[in-house]
Amino acid sequence: MQKYQYSLLALLIASAPAAFAQEQTTQDPPSVEVKDIRNPELRSYRNIVAGMDAFEEHHNLAPAAPELRFRLRPKRGQPPLEKGEALTVRIKGNGDPVIIPVAPDNTFTVPRMQALLDDDADMVLNRKKGLVEGMPSVRTPGLPDNVRRLGDVRLECQVLIAIGKKEMGFLMRAALTTVMLSGNWCEKKNAQFWFSGGHPLESTVLREGERTAEVKVKEWSYLAPLGDESWSNDALIEFKYGPEPAATAGAAP
Repeated sequence: MQKYQYSLLALLIASAPAAFAQEQTTQDPPSVEVKDIRNPELRSYRNIVAGMDAFEEHHNLAPAAPELRFRLRPKRGQPPLEKGEALTVRIKGNGDPVIIPVAPDNTFTVPRMQALLDDDADMVLNRKKGLVEGMPSVRTPGLPDNVRRLGDVRLECQVLIAIGKKEMGFLMRAALTTVMLSGNWCEKKNAQFWFSGGHPLESTVLREGERTAEVKVKEWSYLAPLGDESWSNDALIEFKYGPEPAATAGAAP
């Protein structure tokens, strides 16, 4: 049977809850206003809530993960984010904007507020599009930074797909559902999803008990066997990172 390959970064480029915030102190919010940024990074709050709903529906994939978070990182070729950089995220409805608090590790949670849903609010980052990105972050506590639990990645896929389905439109959604022969794309064995490791990857190994298998890698991405039921949710993906490349010349700060 033909295998269908989909890149999460390509298929869901409009769906990743991209780039909303970095570290925020207990002081007043930075004075930089979103309105001063031309073409700012923006996502629909309603679509992000669809991802939050998927997290709750499929939480059994990662029952020890306490909550759904989103992680901010620079896009490839952009310089690292500096602590204290004046990045802010606001959810803008009809009333006063809601500021989202962000942890020092550049992760944050999104509040669920019915008033913002009713307003069809937007989430806005005070940065131009294309400089940074954000992705769902599901982490079972107690694992090293270079180790991911397969069930956590499967749950991240459910969140991404839920957001992507909201943003890609009915015709594309229907077409892909027809190709996949299922509405639950993450569970299809023949659908291959590439995930970003967050760093350049030299190699990746999947382990469960005495069983091991190499995981295909391509630069920063790895091919997670989401639909292979022979690997349980407790299987571990171990990354060996390569050297970080220098930022592209002329990249925006």
